Amino acid sequence: MNMFDADYVLGAELPEAEPLVTNLIVPGITLLAAPPKYGKSWMMLQMALAVSSGGEFIDHETRRSGVLYLALEDGVTRLKKRLLQMGVKEAPGLYFSTEAPQTDDNLLDEISLKLALHSDIKLIIIDTLQKIKGETSGRNAYEADYAIMGELKRFADERNIAIVLVHHLRKLADETDPFNRISGSTGLTGAADTMIVLERTKRKDASTIMHITGRDIEASDIEILFNKDTHRWERLIPEKELDPVVEQYKRSGLSDTLRWLLEKDGEWEGTAKALFDNVRAWTGRDPAKNTKQLAGDLKLYTPLMKELDGITYYYLKRGTNTGVHHFIHS
Repeated sequence: MNMFDADYVLGAELPEAEPLVTNLIVPGITLLAAPPKYGKSWMMLQMALAVSSGGEFIDHETRRSGVLYLALEDGVTRLKKRLLQMGVKEAPGLYFSTEAPQTDDNLLDEISLKLALHSDIKLIIIDTLQKIKGETSGRNAYEADYAIMGELKRFADERNIAIVLVHHLRKLADETDPFNRISGSTGLTGAADTMIVLERTKRKDASTIMHITGRDIEASDIEILFNKDTHRWERLIPEKELDPVVEQYKRSGLSDTLRWLLEKDGEWEGTAKALFDNVRAWTGRDPAKNTKQLAGDLKLYTPLMKELDGITYYYLKRGTNTGVHHFIHS
């Protein structure tokens, strides 16, 4: 044990953990997870280009530095094609490798050599984590995951660099906490400094929610969209996302559910309980704490339903204490 007192901590001159991407990527370990074919590699290439040039990444400022991108599921041909599709003509400060040893076969020694040659590198992207996992026999899943993460974290902390590990999600949804969907044991999530999860209510949805949480950043949920023309991820209506009511409406699941209910006839009406049950059935989440709160929230959401989804809402009384909620797609 290396024991020291609080005065030592307060007086110690330590390197600041400056973010590479503001409120997203900081020195340490970031775990980014999404289902297959969600555009994770496009996102990582976009991030690598942004940091190596000092440009913006999905409306986040970056600190310019060298980037080592281990594109372990790609080849040079695919990388070149994607760079050209993104309109990139040059990218100084961005380094690639399409192969790498595993963690139990001198991976970190290899990376150390590259850092010695290129001291500007402050961000390392490993796509994917599965490709560098070493031999795990003789250890349970938690021990194996925590050992790998611990080794990578020590390496990152000692050099004050950021390592982003690209990973996958479990197929089963978890409406209570999207981070519970990260594949593997809690040895992965417990050791990560930052976690990012990409998910959609339905796979065919155009937009994606980027859930972000971490020890040194502010938790947030950002709606993003992959632009097929520019081959880059973009943030959707950022000015609206600053409004907590808009955030609440988007999280409620009402938007997707109402589009589904109105798809056939263009209108739907029912009680608050019926609407509550439909949202739960369609999205797997509760739109409010209870039906009474949902009825109150609908008044709050009325202008948003019209503006964002083209849905007109009004309440029809059917008696002294009863009534139905009516929705029309305009």
